[in-house]
Amino acid sequence: MRKLLLTAAIWLLAFTAWAQTGRQEIRSVEGITEYALPNGLTVLLQPDASKPTTSVNITYRVGSRHEAYGESGAAHLLEHLLFKASETVADPKLEMTRRGARWNGTTWYDRTNYFAQFAHDPETLDWMLGWLAESMTKAKVAKQDLTTEMTVVRNEMERAENNPGRVLGEHRGVIHYTVGQRKGLGIGGLEDPLYVLRLDPATRQVIVGPKAALATRIVPIREINWLGDTPFDSRPEWQLGVKVRSTRPPREAIIRPTGPTTAEVELLSPEDGVSAGQACVFYAPEGGRVFGGGWVWKG
Repeated sequence: MRKLLLTAAIWLLAFTAWAQTGRQEIRSVEGITEYALPNGLTVLLQPDASKPTTSVNITYRVGSRHEAYGESGAAHLLEHLLFKASETVADPKLEMTRRGARWNGTTWYDRTNYFAQFAHDPETLDWMLGWLAESMTKAKVAKQDLTTEMTVVRNEMERAENNPGRVLGEHRGVIHYTVGQRKGLGIGGLEDPLYVLRLDPATRQVIVGPKAALATRIVPIREINWLGDTPFDSRPEWQLGVKVRSTRPPREAIIRPTGPTTAEVELLSPEDGVSAGQACVFYAPEGGRVFGGGWVWKG
């Protein structure tokens, strides 16, 4: 389940010295060769003699979607902690800077990666690969570092929460989500829970936000089947009970016809989780009689 992406700007000798005996070449496509190591690691090697640098990128296939309830932010926090001391490296950030490397790490929905780029040098490449292996197996997680990095991660989360429109992660497909959904979003490290606010199949976007943003007051309705005694559009408005969530009682509403089979419904008290495609049923104010219904749409 681990993947190492290694882009070497020079010779294959450094890779040959590093790789374990018994490596197996899997395939080679457009100058990128894939190897499998006996320990299960997958290696992609791309030599490029035109560049004076070497890039190393190791990706672990674990991210925020693997966090259980109450563990939000754990993957992000671990990413930070692995840049702390390990068994033989007291300060990897300082050591990478001393070697002239540009480095960082990122966490996503289903992966965590660490990468560095530096002027080609066999010794630096050997050190980098060694530290990456040691950080995952022999990291020293001190309580003081845990406290400090939790504060850093929390600050990063809050910056993300205050930036509407920011991409927070990748989803499994719009079909797997419903408006109002909170669990199973795969978004970790946020102080307050997020809910699905809107689904946009055309752009394949799942829009999320705070629970307060779920509240809907104006609901456009079409394909209305009216069961009243007089024509639906014979009056400017109807004061009826409206149910848009099957598990909840009708809410007081004002229904304003915009055509023989279309209307704008104003809920006198907002309803959560209203989305296009849901049924909207009209009831008599005192309950009992059904006056008809239609379908919620975007308007």
